[in-house]
Amino acid sequence: MLSSYQTNPLNINPLRGLLTKMLDIEAIRAWDAIKLFICATNVENGRAHIFERKDLTIDALMASACVPLTFQTVNIGGTPSWDGGYTGNPAIFPLIYNRESPDVVLVQINPLTRRGTPETPTEIINRLNEISFNAAIIGEMQAIALVQRLIKEDHLMPNSEAARLKNMNMHAISAEDQMRALGASSKLNTNLDYLLQLKEIGRKAAGA
Repeated sequence: MLSSYQTNPLNINPLRGLLTKMLDIEAIRAWDAIKLFICATNVENGRAHIFERKDLTIDALMASACVPLTFQTVNIGGTPSWDGGYTGNPAIFPLIYNRESPDVVLVQINPLTRRGTPETPTEIINRLNEISFNAAIIGEMQAIALVQRLIKEDHLMPNSEAARLKNMNMHAISAEDQMRALGASSKLNTNLDYLLQLKEIGRKAAGA
């Protein structure tokens, strides 16, 4: 197995040029009508780093999509950063604290369950990645469930820091059967017909 430092020593990444060309970062940062949260993983301490709209940069976007064996680590202010999916996939807590809406819609792209035992190297790595990326959201959902129970059973002390916690309505859009049918190579498939097929799957799942 080779790392991106060996396969791509010049650190050439077309995504950076594409983002720079297509996005007006300054306009997004100035657009206070929306709230935006981008998650990256701090490689050194293993914690999620949330970039809000006012902090948005091309580097933050690159870090949020930096799968370490595919791309070289993105350094932001001297801090090495990887894909945010390892610590928040997605990070739910920014959508809970200090936000008025009690509803969060989660679009699930990785299947939670996959029957059978992976045996080939590709199958094993694919399933390891699915489990790793799902672990963060499972942990957050368990924490949300605990808070819901504490609120329901009136265990939170009034006027305490915990009193700011609130009931949340979690909604999921998922297509488990279709996602399970896709192989590991599908994650690198940029064919337009395939992307349009994914779009149709997503629309049907949202409708359901």
